[in-house]
Amino acid sequence: MSNENKPTEEKTVVAEEKTAGKKPSAGKKVLNVIFNIFWAIFGGLAMAIDCIVSGIGACISIIPIFFGIPGIYFRMVGLAFAPAGKKVVLNFKAHPVRNVFYWIFGGLFNALFAYLWGALLCCTVVGIPLGLQQFKFGKYFLAPFGAKVYKNGECIMMDKAEKAALAKKKEEEEKAAEEKAKQDALLQAVAASKKPAHTIDDLPKLKEMLDKGIITQEEYDKAKAEILG
Repeated sequence: MSNENKPTEEKTVVAEEKTAGKKPSAGKKVLNVIFNIFWAIFGGLAMAIDCIVSGIGACISIIPIFFGIPGIYFRMVGLAFAPAGKKVVLNFKAHPVRNVFYWIFGGLFNALFAYLWGALLCCTVVGIPLGLQQFKFGKYFLAPFGAKVYKNGECIMMDKAEKAALAKKKEEEEKAAEEKAKQDALLQAVAASKKPAHTIDDLPKLKEMLDKGIITQEEYDKAKAEILG
């Protein structure tokens, strides 16, 4: 399917993944590390623990487990603990039913709360960096199933099914590359077997080797016959 024929939402996801896949500069990486240290000390650790507790709490009932709700919070731990430098890319269409189910059972509230809290933090200049991180959480909670999290240009979190599909695709690509390498080696071997051991430019050198006694007259005649066909 060409890029022009792809649905708008799919093209948006592809564009976001391309942007998230760009590696930040070394200076930005350092700033992200410093920010994450302060974030972890002043609330990030508590948020990460809260995610773990929420995940365990969701395991109490069979229905949330069936829809994979606990996994949402467990996957959220890393994002909550150190969000700077990470980008969230949503793909609602990957699991629409599960995402809607999550909205009904608290997801929509979590997303709205994160966005509201982020907006309040952005009301002050000092709070803007903190508010932007809250927006990431809100975005994640809108459609956690099918969501990906990128860090320093690399995808560090994705859906299990997609991870398995990517692993299978990578395995198939490696097998295809290995098969192509074998075919190329075979073609080179066939070409080498058809290529004469010497060319006509080697005749003077072979004559010199004959005169010096390095090769015999029989060897010289055989090589000459191969060259002249």
